[in-house]
Amino acid sequence: MANLSTLRYVVSFLFNHSDGRNIKYIRLLHPLLSLASTSSIYMLVIHFYNQFLESQNKMKDFQDSQQRRNLYAFGLIIYVLLMIVSRYTQTRNVVFYEMIWACNMSLMSSAYALITNKPIILAASMIVVSIDQVLWYIDILTYLLFKQFPIGVAKYITWPTTTKLRLFSSFHHILFIPFCLYLLRNQIEIPIEAFKLSTGATLSLSIISRLQNFNIYIDLRNIFEFELIQRIMERHTNQDIKDI
Repeated sequence: MANLSTLRYVVSFLFNHSDGRNIKYIRLLHPLLSLASTSSIYMLVIHFYNQFLESQNKMKDFQDSQQRRNLYAFGLIIYVLLMIVSRYTQTRNVVFYEMIWACNMSLMSSAYALITNKPIILAASMIVVSIDQVLWYIDILTYLLFKQFPIGVAKYITWPTTTKLRLFSSFHHILFIPFCLYLLRNQIEIPIEAFKLSTGATLSLSIISRLQNFNIYIDLRNIFEFELIQRIMERHTNQDIKDI
């Protein structure tokens, strides 16, 4: 009975969002548990669904050596850690909600794919974020030519609240697909099984995100952005007064 009560408490703590102003969303435990539970489910789905599709998989092994692949995987993990550290200065514990976005989850599943020599998982990770990141190319190119973002997925890079560190930690939206295509350069094609695997991965993220109600994340992020804008405005106002 005690174990059942503990389980109910944990489930309620993670998935009960009746009070959107609950302080648990700002403290460390809830964001961290949300990240841990989501990433665990995501990786388990990828691992076991890949095993289910193994007999149908016709992809060749990576062309790069295990040593080089380990180096690439290590680089991805370091990049994710740097992303967390750089964004923590702006959004504090809310950064752990940010890491649940598919573009960040795909970095970790790609590292797993490289270490375990599973090209199909790398291909699936690329497919998961392909639409969003192709739209980044459209946004960036149009902004460079016409100073406009027709889609808006990359618009935040021009916000006054976007720090240089946050800008640096957004480069994966541009570089990730070319990186994956380079690693998959010896493949004749990307098989349908990779698309099936990406569907399972995307579905798992969608369901768990819905259960954890990430509108809360958006509200919290807006609060932090608003407070940062206020500090910037106050700094400029004080500077103007000094100039006078």
